[in-house]
Amino acid sequence: MLRLAQHHANTYSIHSGAGIDNLNNAAFRSFLAKVFEASGNMNITTRSISGHKNFTAWEYDVTFNYDKPLDEVNRKAVLGLEVADGRLAHMVSVSLFWWNDDGKIVKAHNYSMAVAN
Repeated sequence: MLRLAQHHANTYSIHSGAGIDNLNNAAFRSFLAKVFEASGNMNITTRSISGHKNFTAWEYDVTFNYDKPLDEVNRKAVLGLEVADGRLAHMVSVSLFWWNDDGKIVKAHNYSMAVAN
């Protein structure tokens, strides 16, 4: 995911099911760093990738141990867990990316939903 951030244009719009919107590249990288810091044993499994030169849809599952509080999101609604006690969380996610002709992401929408393990 952090490698994906390097493909973002300098300014872009990002919508997240976490309620975090309109991040610039630095803010997006900072948010991802906090997500990885809060999450132990993260595993991302791709379900499908489709699209064309200027658009990509990526469906994936994410499992992780919720180890540290992530105050930027509504933990119960987004993660399905309120307390960071190391329990396993499972999310089904989709990311939609719009690309410019220079191969940079100019807009991204990310949606996730917590599901039972």
